[in-house]
Order: sequence, then C-alpha cells, then structure tokens
Amino acid sequence: MQVNPRYAGEVEYGAPRSVAAERDGHVDFKNKYVRTEKFVRERRARKALVGKYRNPYTDDPLIAGSLRTTANTNIVHLFGRLLALKEDALPYELDPHTLRTVGVYNFDGQYTCPTFTAHPKVDAVSGEVITYGYEAGGDGSKDMVYTLFSREGKKLEEFHFLAPYCGLCHDISITPNYIVFQMFPLVCDLEHLKQGGNHWVSLLFTADSKKKSLMVTIGAGHFSNAFEKDGIVYTDLPVINGNVMNWFPDKDGKAPARPDLSSYFARFALNPAASNLKLADPERLCEINGEFSRIDDRFQGLKYDWTFLAAIDETRPYDPVASRGRPFPGFNSIGRMNNRTGATDYYWAGPSALFGEPSFIPRSADAPEGDGFVICLINRFDTELSELVVIDTKNFSNHIALVKLPLRVRPGLHGNFVQREDMLDQEAELVDFEWVPATFDGPVASEISGSHIASRGSISMS
Repeated sequence: MQVNPRYAGEVEYGAPRSVAAERDGHVDFKNKYVRTEKFVRERRARKALVGKYRNPYTDDPLIAGSLRTTANTNIVHLFGRLLALKEDALPYELDPHTLRTVGVYNFDGQYTCPTFTAHPKVDAVSGEVITYGYEAGGDGSKDMVYTLFSREGKKLEEFHFLAPYCGLCHDISITPNYIVFQMFPLVCDLEHLKQGGNHWVSLLFTADSKKKSLMVTIGAGHFSNAFEKDGIVYTDLPVINGNVMNWFPDKDGKAPARPDLSSYFARFALNPAASNLKLADPERLCEINGEFSRIDDRFQGLKYDWTFLAAIDETRPYDPVASRGRPFPGFNSIGRMNNRTGATDYYWAGPSALFGEPSFIPRSADAPEGDGFVICLINRFDTELSELVVIDTKNFSNHIALVKLPLRVRPGLHGNFVQREDMLDQEAELVDFEWVPATFDGPVASEISGSHIASRGSISMS
C-alpha cells in the first residue's frame, strides 16, 4: 500500500521507493520498501502526512518533528553495510540479504552533520570515503560539512564551511588532493518555504527572459570523474541547456519542456591557484546527449578514458502506439563514450524502452579500464514489465543476458553493483528457502504467500 501525496503534483523525489536486489549464478529477486519513519507513520495513519518535497511547513501536525526523509535516491555498500541515501537526512541501514530496514545509521556516532550526501565517493587509491552534507544548519542554511573516513570506517577529518548560497549540491567529484562541489543553480529561501513554496527555485532563466544573472546559468548533470594534471583539476560532466529539474520552476513558474532539453559532455579546467574565480568555458569532449554518468570506479579520481550513461540516441525511432500513448521517455539507450577520442556507441532495446542509470562491472580485478560488463534496468512501455540487461563491453550494441521480470519495477534514480566477496556473509541467500524440503516426494503442504524472482550482484533504488 502507498498513500496519495498531500499536495497534487508533488515531485517524484518525495515518493517512497523500494529497494530491488539481484544476485548472480542464478536469478533471485527481492523488492522491499525502506521502512523510514515517514513510511511507517503514514502507513499507520493510512494517509500522507509529509507535505511538499523538503518543506516541513506543509506537513500534517501528526508528523511534526519526525524524520521525514524517504531514503529514496541512492543505495551504496560502505564499511560492510548497505545504506539507503537521500541527502536531506542520515542514511537508513538495510540488511543486505533480507533487505529488512535496520534503522538510521550515524556511522557509529562519528558523523555530526544532520544531512548526508546521496553520492559519497571512494578514493580508488587509498580506499578512503569522502562524504559531505549541505543545509547542515537547517533548511535554507548555507552550512556544509565535509567528512573523511578511512576504508575501515574510522573518521579521519571533519571540516565545516559555508557555501556561497543555499543551493542544490547533489554531487561531487574527487581527485587525490581535491574535492569539486557542484552548486546547481537551484536555490532555497526559508521565507519562501514558510509560505508553502517549493524547496528549490530555479535561477536558470528561460530563453525569452530579459533578466541577467552573474551566477552560472547552465544546468549540469552528475559528475563522471575528475583528475589532476600539471597543477590543474579537470572535472567532467554533462552540461544541459536548461533546468533539467524542470519540476522546480523559477519564481515565475517557468520551466523548460523536457523535449527542449539537450546536453553535451564537457570538461572543466579548474586552477586552484587562480585569483580570477570566473569559470572558463569548458572543453566539449563529445556531443552525446545523456545523463547519469558512470565510470570504471577503479579509476575514481584518476585519469580515465571511458564513460557510460543513460543516453538519447536520436537516430532511433520511438513508437508511441506500442508505448500506450506515452510521450517520448528520453533515455532510450545506454551510451558509451571514449573521453580521449570522442567516439561513441549505444545499446538500444527497441522503440518503447526506457533506460535507468547503468552500472559498470570490471571483467576481473586487473582488467583494463572499461573492459567488463554494463548492467541496467529497462522499463518497457509496450509490455508494462521490467528487464535487467547485461552487456559485454567487447560487443556493446548487443546484450549477453536479459533477465525478464514478471512485474514493472518503478523507475528509480541510482543503483550499484556489489561484489559477492564484499558481502560479510557471502553464503546467505537473498530469498527464503526455509520452506523448501531437502528431498521432494510429493506436494508441499505449507502455504506459500507471495513469490518473487530476480538476480545476485546488483542493488538499485526503484
């Protein structure tokens, strides 16, 4: 059971998400909601209690003072724990085998910030984990906290600082010596919240606007990676020609239509010693149109060549009839680009398929960069079902496996692959086999309530 939102048109980011896990060798599937405080209280009340996205002033008084996060943005495996993340609160820990919600996780009391990023980064060389939180002083505040953990989970350092404004800082990129924070041009104003407004208001003006802004007026997607060379920090990401989060309009209610948005892949050069803080125009690495950039994580913070992302292959057709009248979904393929040469290729799954964020899996621990497999969730509009695709990078345009689920998994935001050797209990099963007899001589008498199927190795938010 889910409850309808308190406000019509509430953004998807405020909805509860379920966690799907799939495992290798055979295909098992488990799907559960994260039992956040919000989820439990609303289920008990049988109605929505939390109001607008990240606006507590619109909540039902029954939930006042409660933890209102949905923990619905990303899911990561850190320090032997499976953590569901949303950047407005601390993570929720889940049992990695049963997906049972354990509870709020505060890193054994070491983490002091009330918010935690949806995108912690792991240094590929040291194994250190770089984390941060923004709006650390409360809604509308400029306070930010950076925290560094060892690979074992011990806090190494913590630093408090102020952002230039209270803006959306959803992602970072790292190098061995630097962190690049992305301040998206969406801003929060406390008085606007108190009046019942959206948490974020866009500063990206529409093309017909006569207003001018001294702030960076470009949209940007998730970072691909960053690296250092000759004292310069280079960071790569898609640059979008407008407000990609168009469900957060500007103060006049204007936002671009989704079909009007497009992107190219860019590289910014940042000089830490520069006295002029104006950001120079980036190098255009590739004209690929996409988002949700992923890399071979063994090269996080290092010079690299390969990026994988959810992409729009404009050479491919779309079938609105087979898609049951839905408008063009956007990400109709998985794209791969070589950042050094600009070469691109795509995996396409037909004229009515929508792709989520891909994940890359190295073929082996010592395989060359980008040599391995890409997995991704596909939602098919023609069948109303979901599939998990597995692609060998040696033949990127074709899949080597397609796991067909007997249900539709809600489109999510982020997901990650976890190697079996990284799991503390490697032999634990994803599904419950206690009712299965050691030998089978006839009908099983016990009743089976509910059935689930899917695979071992990939974990995603949906």
